[in-house]
Amino acid sequence: MKKLLQPKYILIFVVLFAAFFLIKKQFEGDQNILVAGDQSNKVCPVHGLKLKLDVVPIAVRKEEPDSAAIAIRSKNFPFAQDTFYLLQWFQDEEHQNTTKAQVWYCPACRSAKKKYIDGQLN
Repeated sequence: MKKLLQPKYILIFVVLFAAFFLIKKQFEGDQNILVAGDQSNKVCPVHGLKLKLDVVPIAVRKEEPDSAAIAIRSKNFPFAQDTFYLLQWFQDEEHQNTTKAQVWYCPACRSAKKKYIDGQLN
């Protein structure tokens, strides 16, 4: 037992202990992100590009957009996905601190949406 209390063994134990918690944290991931399902093989029907994964903020939508806005969105930029909308915030404790969500998006759709919004504002 006296041999294990030597400084070099104590130092090795401390390093292994710290490494364990660092590695554990890296594999756990972020608990505040809502994870999306795998759509890595899906293609945007408008632009023909493969979808990419991104993390975006979550927002509560107070009211649904009108049918004209939905038609424009689905025709020109169906996979813009710059915000993840909820109708009501999460009620359970597991998602209480969730502030962001993973989404699959099309870069061309995001660009088209930005151009559309800029064109409306000008």
